[in-house]
Amino acid sequence: MSPTTQNNKVLVGFTGGIRSSVTAMLLKTQGADLFGVFLDYEGTPWDTNCSRESRKLAVEQAAALEIPLVTVPVASLFEALVADSYLHDVLNRKVPQTCLSCHRRILFPVLSKIAEERGISTIATGHRAALNQGQLERTSAPDDQSAWLAFLPRELLRQITLPLGALSTMQVRKLAHEITPDWPKEAINETRSACMLSQEQWMLWASSRVPTGSQVPGPMTHRDSISLAEHRGILQYPLGSPILLEERGSLMVWDYEPSSHCLKLEDRAQTGQTEIQIEGLNWIDPAPQEGTPSVEVEVRSAGMFSDPASVSSGLLFFHLENEARLFLRKPMTALVRGTPLIFSSDTRILGAGWVT
Repeated sequence: MSPTTQNNKVLVGFTGGIRSSVTAMLLKTQGADLFGVFLDYEGTPWDTNCSRESRKLAVEQAAALEIPLVTVPVASLFEALVADSYLHDVLNRKVPQTCLSCHRRILFPVLSKIAEERGISTIATGHRAALNQGQLERTSAPDDQSAWLAFLPRELLRQITLPLGALSTMQVRKLAHEITPDWPKEAINETRSACMLSQEQWMLWASSRVPTGSQVPGPMTHRDSISLAEHRGILQYPLGSPILLEERGSLMVWDYEPSSHCLKLEDRAQTGQTEIQIEGLNWIDPAPQEGTPSVEVEVRSAGMFSDPASVSSGLLFFHLENEARLFLRKPMTALVRGTPLIFSSDTRILGAGWVT
């Protein structure tokens, strides 16, 4: 449903960057009554790109567009729901996530709550993906972001509109200058494209929070069990992260053995799997008919340390409400515990889940 057909009130997730600003511009030209929300991450443990400059740009752009804007501090939520979750996954031998966790635990839930409180039924953002009445689709954009939305509940997806869809960065910039010829240069780039720590910052923050005895140095070994190097503890190299060793080239952290504190390394090309157990299944496509045991799917990995070149197809067998078994026709690589997988049919996103 177009945001102007029945209820023209739209809540816009506003960052001050060009994509959210052009999103607002397009909606205004359609007659939408906009209300902007800036989520302020300043003060989080990972406050790098999520900075005061983002808030300054958001305030300036909202004023230029004559859009009311509220700032909502979410630093404490980020620490509890994303940063601590990231650390928990590292310690429990899973691939940690940031953007996926933030989208499904903070960004959209907070926007949805504010919209509900204000009686607004539609939420708009500048994400690169296609949504039509809750049906999520992958676009041809090289930086398509449908994976970031695939873990959201179906009910929440029905609230969201994505006016920019598959528009490229150049197309968005062209639109910006067509609508506002004096578009400010400082607002061209998305200032909050990622909120990542350097390894030094991460080690400093995480080391102060882990239980005594969990951060123990140990050997790094390849499949032949020969020690290749030493690590400073599991925090240094989470599962799925790459390690470049002069004598072996680029390897991936495949597993961690708590009893020996050994990091097990493997060449990505040698990690192919065809049978995978899925947990946390989020099925956003209409449910299969009752009694349907399996669904044909295309499979892609997403999130941190994923292998975007690794794509396959196969059968997804449903077990319980949020668990499934995946049988692939060709092996996929780098499927470490905790790797998020996106299931689709052509461009239509069917659902998502985690490798267990």
